[in-house]
Amino acid sequence: MPADALPTLPLWKIERLVPGGRGLAHLSDGRIGFAGGVVPGDSIRVLQSKNHRQFVEALAWELTEPAKHRSQPECPHFERCGGCDWMQLSRSAELEAKRGLLTDALTRVGKLTTLPEIQLIAQSDTETLGYRNRQRFHVSEAGTIGLFAENSHTLVEVAECPVSHGEVVRGLRILREALTRHPEVGKWLSEAEVRYSPLAPSLAVRLVLRRSGFKPELTRGFVRLLEKEFALVTLGKYRAAEAQRWPLSAKLEVLVPPAAFVQVNPSINQKLVAAIVAGAQARGAQRFLDLYAGAGNFSIPLCASGLSGVALEHSAPAIAAAARKTAELKLETRLAFIPGDVALSLEAMNRKPNPECEGGGTTPAFDLIVLDPPREGAKAILPTLVNLGCEHIAYLACDPVALARDLKTLTASGYQLTDLAIFDMFPRTHHFESLAWLARVPRPRLSEARS
Repeated sequence: MPADALPTLPLWKIERLVPGGRGLAHLSDGRIGFAGGVVPGDSIRVLQSKNHRQFVEALAWELTEPAKHRSQPECPHFERCGGCDWMQLSRSAELEAKRGLLTDALTRVGKLTTLPEIQLIAQSDTETLGYRNRQRFHVSEAGTIGLFAENSHTLVEVAECPVSHGEVVRGLRILREALTRHPEVGKWLSEAEVRYSPLAPSLAVRLVLRRSGFKPELTRGFVRLLEKEFALVTLGKYRAAEAQRWPLSAKLEVLVPPAAFVQVNPSINQKLVAAIVAGAQARGAQRFLDLYAGAGNFSIPLCASGLSGVALEHSAPAIAAAARKTAELKLETRLAFIPGDVALSLEAMNRKPNPECEGGGTTPAFDLIVLDPPREGAKAILPTLVNLGCEHIAYLACDPVALARDLKTLTASGYQLTDLAIFDMFPRTHHFESLAWLARVPRPRLSEARS
């Protein structure tokens, strides 16, 4: 679709950054303009744009007056790659913008009139490169490898990735060399995810198939090349023993199968795990329910600190690895695992009578729920979750808008937001993790209500 020029609106003044990472400008005709790659305070001349009913999208622009917080991107692929969309911001402006995104979402979408002070847990300015221990690269049918351009499936072949750990970059070079020698493999592969852990097996790659009809002999030579450098190479199905050890602290680790979720930033994740454990202890929690538990990122540290609980997770390999690690630590009497659909498992748990409740009620004996849902949030399970009546909820979210929507429901259902923190898991991007602590507001007794 051809873009429409805006001859009467050539200059935009960028006011702030919004969820999704783009900059916002109010236009003279009452509409809103959005532009990527900008900094609050920038003045830009829009060269190419696309009109929508209520807003205008800048497709191409030139900078006429830079903002004082504009910075030189550290990556040579910045203008083409869709990964690190906030490299043009100074570090201080980046962190302030993230605080603004969360505040705006909670007040505008969540309708929260008062917020607790937002803590910000971040790495130093010198640690914002090389932090990613996991990176997913895309493979073209021609055998090239790289990352997608912003909002597209156009492959940008990258020589390096400055935000990735040096070993992940080395893995990228190994993959590129192997694909150069076996370009025919590209028609079978869609992705190659490289993971690095300081614990053996250190360097791993998971190859994702593009199409059906695959036969192992089609990539045998390619895989043999990779196995010379990667400690773990998986293609298609994998064996239960295939897992990496990822550290959660100086003394604790989890087993993570190739396809199981693990945070990309181990340093910030360790701070996040410590915050969950400390928060549970400060609230006197004894028994927890971990929803979307993954490979035990929170469940295992909570049990190691003295709590007991139940973990729900849809990925059977992830929860099997967590159970195996729990047995190694001799914590199996403290932690039970329920694999399968989290919503269905939670609903079944809600229907099961609990003899510990007065009158044989259905509320399980949990005093803490740890909630780490997918990006879209927990809307589908909130009615059941609220019905459990747990005293405390620790809600971890990677999307501030989804968090705000869910907090609106929870605060309208008898919970109060007590603590709020940003964990800067993805420096140089608009993404971050938010940790919200909620406490159930005590209902007044009948005698108190009448008085």
